[in-house]
Amino acid sequence: MSYWRAIGLYALTYALPTLAIGFFIVIPGSCIDGFNEMTIGFVGAVLGALPPFLLLLWQTRKASVA
Repeated sequence: MSYWRAIGLYALTYALPTLAIGFFIVIPGSCIDGFNEMTIGFVGAVLGALPPFLLLLWQTRKASVA
């Protein structure tokens, strides 16, 4: 498996379960049910965490190769 494919797999194993748990378990039973500013904020927080996560993986590989 190529390095970038593995990185994408790591990102998906973080983002997809987090979004699925949020949208199918937590949010439907809470006061923020529906499509509103809070659900947009939730998606933004999850997707906003991906670039630092990917950067960390890239830096880790760069440090371990050298």
